[in-house]
Amino acid sequence: MKNSTPIKRLSLIASGVALSTCFIAVPEANASLITHTAQSFTGTITPLFGPLASPVGTFYIGSGVDYSFGNVEGVFSDPPLAFCGINTSNICDLVTAVDAQIVLPNTTTQGLTNFLSLEAGFAAEGSLTLTAFDHALNPIASATNGLPLGPNGRTTITIDRGSVFDIAFFSVSGGDTFGVNEVTIGSPISKAVPEPTSVLGLLAIGALGAGSALTRKLLK
Repeated sequence: MKNSTPIKRLSLIASGVALSTCFIAVPEANASLITHTAQSFTGTITPLFGPLASPVGTFYIGSGVDYSFGNVEGVFSDPPLAFCGINTSNICDLVTAVDAQIVLPNTTTQGLTNFLSLEAGFAAEGSLTLTAFDHALNPIASATNGLPLGPNGRTTITIDRGSVFDIAFFSVSGGDTFGVNEVTIGSPISKAVPEPTSVLGLLAIGALGAGSALTRKLLK
């Protein structure tokens, strides 16, 4: 009878190396943030509560946000400048939601993020709602405005999904008529990238398969 101890040892080493590689290969959760403000818009600014002068569209795709999705948005003279939704009278305000798609920066390709934080309006605390949606437009999280105040003295709204990158779209709506001054998102990833747990599972299965194949080969 063959001594199976060296074979078992080799199999365990092979599996261990493969699993170690598996953990090394998984990228660390992307913790970097991207911020953009209405002040960076170089199109035609809409007068305060006036008719839309120039839609925002894809102007902010360098920051991972595409405002050409859903409703039309503009930037109006608040001051400071603010993003606004466009109502049925073609007037800029936040009663009509500001909504957008998360994209891979500098593209219009769908992306996913794990973090949203907006500075919005001088509205009463709790009167504005930020809603996050997945890639199928299913609502997955929501939050209302509150403290702390943002750099322009407005209340902030934050959704933090931790290590889960599943936010594909967002909207902010409510009874406020001022607008959204600043938007911060977690750096988007491709929606085709498996979640870390899925990657680990797939690589672990591959590692076990490699170890099993090596064992069978050495037993021959």
